[in-house]
Amino acid sequence: MTEEIKIIECKYGERQDIIDFLIRITSEEFGFTEWKNYFEHKLVEKYKTGKNKFWIALNNENQIVGTCGALQQTDEQLKMNCFYIDSKYRGFGLGKRLYNLFIEFAEKEEYKEIILCTFKEFDIAMKFYEKKGFTLYETIEDEFWYKKEL
Repeated sequence: MTEEIKIIECKYGERQDIIDFLIRITSEEFGFTEWKNYFEHKLVEKYKTGKNKFWIALNNENQIVGTCGALQQTDEQLKMNCFYIDSKYRGFGLGKRLYNLFIEFAEKEEYKEIILCTFKEFDIAMKFYEKKGFTLYETIEDEFWYKKEL
């Protein structure tokens, strides 16, 4: 199935369907309805500065089925965010493909550390990150912060 999926790079915020996908996944699947404003406004602003990348995975009907963002925090630290795969496309290696693009970018730009934040609702994601060498370094209320040295 992932052979049919193409991954392209784009700018976060330039396509409304990216924001719609993120709102749909996080609210319908995980119940995070309060994130709408973050995706529509705050995140758009964050992606306007720094060395950032954003990838989207498209099915053969050009519908977004996955996303992954790389958001510069400092010259040495990169944050992985908006890493979501539509539930119908999980288990076919799409997450691995997006993750590998993220890591290639991080290494090419010589970042020293990757951080990310996730939540207990994303238990599958936590297992994925831990398999990839991320370690939990901080818990703030319901946020689980992971990091990985490069």
